[in-house]
Amino acid sequence: MSMKEKIFRSAASAICLLFLAGVFPAAGQQKYYEIKSSIAPSVKDGIYKSREKASWTFTVTSNGTALAGHPYSYVMKMNGLIEIKGGGVMTAAGGLITATRTNAGSVQLEVQVPYKNSAIKFVSGAIWDPGTIQPSLPEPADFQSFWDGQIARLAKIPAKPVLKPVKSWTDGVEYFEVELNNINGTKVRGYLAKPVGPGPFPAMLVLQWAGVYKIDPYWQTPMAKKGWMVLNIAAHDMKLGQKNEYYQDLDSGKLKNYTSIGSESRETSYFLRMFLSCYRAADYLCSRKDWNGKALVVKGTSQGGGLSLVTAGLYPKVTGCDADIPAMCDQTAKLAEREPAWPMLVWGPGPLAETMRYFDAVNFTRKIKCDLLIAMGLADQVCPSHTVFAAYNAATCPKKIVVSPNRPHGGDDTGKAAVAEEEFLEAQRTR
Repeated sequence: MSMKEKIFRSAASAICLLFLAGVFPAAGQQKYYEIKSSIAPSVKDGIYKSREKASWTFTVTSNGTALAGHPYSYVMKMNGLIEIKGGGVMTAAGGLITATRTNAGSVQLEVQVPYKNSAIKFVSGAIWDPGTIQPSLPEPADFQSFWDGQIARLAKIPAKPVLKPVKSWTDGVEYFEVELNNINGTKVRGYLAKPVGPGPFPAMLVLQWAGVYKIDPYWQTPMAKKGWMVLNIAAHDMKLGQKNEYYQDLDSGKLKNYTSIGSESRETSYFLRMFLSCYRAADYLCSRKDWNGKALVVKGTSQGGGLSLVTAGLYPKVTGCDADIPAMCDQTAKLAEREPAWPMLVWGPGPLAETMRYFDAVNFTRKIKCDLLIAMGLADQVCPSHTVFAAYNAATCPKKIVVSPNRPHGGDDTGKAAVAEEEFLEAQRTR
């Protein structure tokens, strides 16, 4: 599996346009049939109690007419690992698949309906007794002392912030390129976007999803226009504002499979520098004279969601953690016969498993004391639902989770996550 996240775009409610080869009524006028698909679990949020039966109904229509008589096949994965395969024939009303569990855990359903020379794909999920799902392992006995030592190590390195103005294209918002010192001679680099003026402002730290890519100084303009002072940092020690080839070369060279770099030891793991860069960036925001001293939010998606949990657990001044489809949760889940979340490095006991326990978002989530919002999808095939619930259940802070049964890794199929996030951030901004 590639170390870069697979972004699954097969939303359960999708519209596919399938080209029918050889039909050309006139030059430039190609004929298409509109194919619509939908799937729905029997319980709206996909959450069931032990021994309750879950059922999914799905339909496929072409130009408003149900496609009856078409075969379909499905794969059902218990805890993301145990596959159950089956198939059937659709009626005019669609298809029906059922499942149940006698214990806590997840089920993910993938349905393929062949049509012409293609296939229509449905993905949905369900979870039983999610509130009882526990992390696969306890935190290491010296987890806190290890990270206390790393933070003390970082504190001995002056941050020496360097700010370089970036041209603004938005009235009332100013931008800066920011550089901070980190361990081992590395740098933390990112872009600061803030309202023009002396403040004070609520602060937000935005952390990036997985991969090696260019970040844009203007991504956080909407948040800055709402009054936030936002620092968006790159996950890696790399130059900003370069041509795409620069990042592509890093991705295929020095930073290829970066999640595995140094994984033989907690002292050399690539994630050590990454986690400390988040701590340093949060500390920098709080050191600014234009911070209001009231609100510091960390937010991110996927890898960024996992890093948000980590930062909130490490840095005590964080007031709100907004973790969307968080990765890096319950990385030793395979030891409990569950599929782990990205980066999916641990598939059995051994030195690697021991290393990754120190970089498992679950163990940082236990330390969070601020307000916590997590949004996730039961159709997520990169960060399985049981890993997210393992982290959520480990938190003892004020918390809320938003569950979407058909949400894949990416997107927001119902819009519930976006609404919850807007409410959460506004409450933080006005605290």
